[in-house]
Formats: sequence, structure tokens, C-alpha cells
Amino acid sequence: MTHGGPPCANQHLIGVHDARARISTPALMLDLDRLEANIAAMAAFSRQAGVQVRPHVKCHKSIAIARRQLDAGAVGVCCATISEAEIMGRGGIHNILITSPLTTPEKIRRFCDLSHRLEWLAVAVDHPANVSELAAAARSSGQTLRVVVDIDPGMRRTGVACVEAGVQLALACVAAESLGFEGVQCYAGLAQHERSYANRCQMVQAMFANMRAVCAELRHLSHGPRIASGGGTGTFAIDAELGMLNELQVGSYVFMDVKYQAVRRWLHAACMTAPLSCMRETSTEW
Repeated sequence: MTHGGPPCANQHLIGVHDARARISTPALMLDLDRLEANIAAMAAFSRQAGVQVRPHVKCHKSIAIARRQLDAGAVGVCCATISEAEIMGRGGIHNILITSPLTTPEKIRRFCDLSHRLEWLAVAVDHPANVSELAAAARSSGQTLRVVVDIDPGMRRTGVACVEAGVQLALACVAAESLGFEGVQCYAGLAQHERSYANRCQMVQAMFANMRAVCAELRHLSHGPRIASGGGTGTFAIDAELGMLNELQVGSYVFMDVKYQAVRRWLHAACMTAPLSCMRETSTEW
């Protein structure tokens, strides 16, 4: 589906009986039965574990797939960029968490515009200056902007690096009248492809230690986070067992690409009933 862009070379073949033999190659095809089985399996797991699914759309960037995830029970979606969020919003997806901080005036302006149009929109923050910028933009636009504090699991990419910084940033969000403090997030990306289950458990426990401490201190101060979001396809069962997250930011489970195939036995043991890849690459023979 192109959603307003130029038509793809094979779009006219959608729903055609003998489409596979007529596809213009190279092309990427999805096994729809496996895709839907993967979505259903994660939805079933989340219900059993008592956590919400907020799937990340960066792996598929597809409104059609996001709608399938929401229809299966997802509370909303995650987007990596403001551009992704705008596309999802135009497609009727109205509950979005942007997981990377927005720091330029133009991106913050676009975030304010999008917030006016959606039922629920939040963005990650990891620095006091960014909190101040968002608060000022919220006052100017006459609205309350929702934020979550991003906790660095040790990847040194985004997020506050220590417990004290996380607590202070959350309190700054609470103190800003034009901001709504929604909670915290942490994505342990380095653990997603660790093949050893024991090592994976240890990595997740260590990488979420700061988030656990931040949440505990905020609860002590009567500002306990409403949302504790994080996790991923490679660790979702361990993430759920932490007893801390109430949202799983899984994404790649819909496709189960090559890297996740390498850990599929463990994923299968963790209740993923359809872990096989649903992606097939069709290309001409040279």
C-alpha cells in the first residue's frame, strides 16, 4: 500500500489470483497467514502476562499492519520519528508514543500540531533543556504536551544515564504546568539478539536496574509513573517477568527476520506460536 505516494509496480496485482507469477521483481512479499499468526500470538501472550502491547512501527512503517495490531488489542503504537508519527496519524492511528527525543524547533512545532489532532500523543525526553523547550512550546500552542522520561540502559544513545538524573527530570516534567508526565521508558536493545537465555536474563536485569530504581523513587514521592514502557521481540517474555513494565514495545515479531530466526527456539519456548519468518524475497535469477 502506498498511502498517498506513487503507486508501486505490483499494486495492480493485489487480489489477483495468479499474481505471484506476474510480479515485477525484485519484490518483498509477506505471508499474510504467518503475519496474522504472529500478531495473534503476541496479543495472546500479552493478555496472559497482564501487560499491554505498544508495538513499534519502525520495522514495517505500514498503516495496514498497525491497524491489524490495534485490532488484535494493542493499546497504541511506538514511532521512532515525528515523520512516522505523522504518517500513522494521517492513517487514523490516534495513540502514539514517539520513543526518541525531539530537539529542534521545527520538530517540536510539528509535534504540537500533531498533538492537537490525536487523542493521545507523547514523546520521550532525556534532558532538562528539552523539557523546557517542550513546556514553552506547549504554552504557546495552548495545550498540554505528554512526555515520558527515557532511561539509558547502558547503550549511550539516548536517555538519562543515572537514577538521580531520571528522578530529577521526571520531577521537572511534573513541575511544568504545560506538560503531562506520563511515565518512563527503557529499551534494552543490546539484549535482543543474545542467543544464551541465561545471558539474556542477566543483561535485561542489569539494563533495567536504573528504570526500576527511578520508578521506586517516584512512587515514594507520590509521582509514580502511569506508563512503564519498554522491551522488545528478543526479550519480551523476560521483560514481562520483570514485574515492572506495563507496556511492551515489541516490533519485529510481526516479521521475524533473519536475526530473530537465530533465537526462534527460545522465542517458541516463550509462547510465540508462529515464530517463522513471514518475509520472502522474490528476485530474478542472474
